[in-house]
Amino acid sequence: MAADNSNDTNTPPAPGQEPPRPDQPPPAAPPVDPVITAAHIGARATRIGAAATVLAAVIGGIFLIVTSGSDEGKGEAKPSAAATTHDAKPTTGSLAGSAAPSPPSPSSKPSPKPSPAYALIHEDLAMAVTLPGCSEVALLDFDAPSSRTADDELWQTEKQEAEEQNESVAADFVYSNCAKGYLGVPDSKQAAHWEEQPPASPEACAQASRVGGWTAQPVSEARLKAKSGFCVVTDQGNVVSLQITRLVGGEPGSLFGPPERIEFAATVWGPEA
Repeated sequence: MAADNSNDTNTPPAPGQEPPRPDQPPPAAPPVDPVITAAHIGARATRIGAAATVLAAVIGGIFLIVTSGSDEGKGEAKPSAAATTHDAKPTTGSLAGSAAPSPPSPSSKPSPKPSPAYALIHEDLAMAVTLPGCSEVALLDFDAPSSRTADDELWQTEKQEAEEQNESVAADFVYSNCAKGYLGVPDSKQAAHWEEQPPASPEACAQASRVGGWTAQPVSEARLKAKSGFCVVTDQGNVVSLQITRLVGGEPGSLFGPPERIEFAATVWGPEA
């Protein structure tokens, strides 16, 4: 009979006792499908890449907003060089506009000086001159008013003194030259001759005397006849419309037959104060 062997594995275990297990290596990991593993890894990498892309976009957007806000603040505080250069360089049209002065508007144009108003002093005042001797002159003064005869020497002295004082002589009309009978104004004055109708106003008469250019003329010439006349401004600024009313004596139309007497009607206006 064989001896009992407690280590015999073939001996059935006692009831309620787990049979002994021989020493075995740990179970191996279940096999992994290489296709499934690669797919899972690729999907995970894709998700990670997408997340990184989104994160980069978010960071870039935040940076752009911050940078834009900073640039706007700088733009308000200090214009950029490009903007300054653009504004500082005017166009050709603006240069031309700034170079030429703007024409003044109608409201800004200076108003012309009003013509002086005149008041009537004498109307149809009767005056006359007589043909002087060959060494004399007959003088009319409408400011006094007066008519007188002076010798040539005295007349030359009066003119010289007036010139030295830069003034006009007192006489306004002169009748001289016993041979031809010249009627005229002193050298410092001028007048206008009208043949039939005098100027309608003292202002018109004054203007005519300034531009008329008449100085002297032989009375015997046909144009110096009765009803014709003259406009003259005196040395005191009075305006005179002088009309010839009558020629006495002489030979009309002859160069050597001047009238012995000339009669006038003088209307005189003075500037209003």
